[in-house]
Amino acid sequence: MKIKQILMAVMLIALGVVGVAAECTDAQAKAFEKWDQDWTKYNAEGNRAELEKIYADDFQGIGGLSLGTDKKKEIIDNAVKNVGSNPNVKSSSHNFLITCTPNTVTIVHRTTFNVTTDGNESTFWNRNVHILEKRNGNWQAVSSISHPTGRDDEGAIFNLELDSDQAAMRRDLDWFKKNYTDDFIGTTQSGTRYDKKQMVAYLENLWKGGKAKLESARLSNIAIRVDGNMGVVNGVRHGKGIGADGKPFDDKNRFTHTFVKRDGKWMRIASSSNKVKEDEATAQ
Repeated sequence: MKIKQILMAVMLIALGVVGVAAECTDAQAKAFEKWDQDWTKYNAEGNRAELEKIYADDFQGIGGLSLGTDKKKEIIDNAVKNVGSNPNVKSSSHNFLITCTPNTVTIVHRTTFNVTTDGNESTFWNRNVHILEKRNGNWQAVSSISHPTGRDDEGAIFNLELDSDQAAMRRDLDWFKKNYTDDFIGTTQSGTRYDKKQMVAYLENLWKGGKAKLESARLSNIAIRVDGNMGVVNGVRHGKGIGADGKPFDDKNRFTHTFVKRDGKWMRIASSSNKVKEDEATAQ
């Protein structure tokens, strides 16, 4: 069996047992998330000195990260050579799942790529798995796999749901402007109807005060249906954060979002949600 096939099998096994691996403390998880984001930054900057520290000498990679090679020197050389070569590509990593043992760490996360071509923006997603080992007191990447997600319509719509939560946590108003249709219609829990202009104004007013903040969001009981250029998502969103009044909130809402595919891009065209109780949230 070839080394890359072996590595792939090991990665899949690691994913299968991730649920029973040791959990990191909150502080550890935050530290390794920053470690991963610094890694991305150093690759973008072509920072050879820092990349030499990050990659283990026997690093093995599959997918986008390795840029067609699994040799440490070639990976770093490519990063240095390609600095600034893709100014129209912006990426962000999120939805981290990190597990720890005293000498190994597994980092799983999703990466969103926004690519602008001739003024038109396209979005792509990857799922990444990184295995770290502590060597001589320092954490180094020993293996990594990257593969595309959201290649079918259901996957693309689900990724947009996840991106929506990330945009809300960042208070990224532009994301909502770009990914909602101009003829969007929403319905509040009280039954009031609102349009895109009203939604943008509401979010802008909510976030400008600085108090309101979505700190975490988790999706469950997701069902996605696609028929031609229309898609519908139904599920439960568990959100925690700080409200406009400065008080913490912990809400579960069952939502229905409708998407339409226009010019090859899925966009949200309608939305409604209602608060649910704990037992209702877990019901199928």
